[in-house]
Amino acid sequence: TSYATGHRKGVDAQGCGPGMWINSELIHFAIRNGFRVAMNGMLFATGNWKSYMVRLHRESCEMMGEKCATTMVVLLSPALLVSYPCLDEIFEGLENKMEFIVLRCDHISSSTKEWWPLPDKKRRDMKQTHAFMLK
Repeated sequence: TSYATGHRKGVDAQGCGPGMWINSELIHFAIRNGFRVAMNGMLFATGNWKSYMVRLHRESCEMMGEKCATTMVVLLSPALLVSYPCLDEIFEGLENKMEFIVLRCDHISSSTKEWWPLPDKKRRDMKQTHAFMLK
């Protein structure tokens, strides 16, 4: 799954939030109903969710003799739409031609300008690059 924790200051414990709870419930539901949950960032006791990315990369899995994830469940929420780690996971899934199941978990703003906002410096660099390329 790709999900953003969506931590609510003063409500949730550090590193926790509604996204984590929904993800946990989804994993338990899948296991109870006979689905194999191959890998999920929550399954790492170290808390190193980046190790999860290896399971999304087909070539890496083949080199290790491991199975690669074939389907990604995306828990769509406002927090996901500003999470660059989630964007990286989704991109990796797309690059490796995974199937996607998208579950909308909250109201999503229709303004795409709010999705994965670029820092001002990155935005300026991109504008300069585009201006140079159009010359």
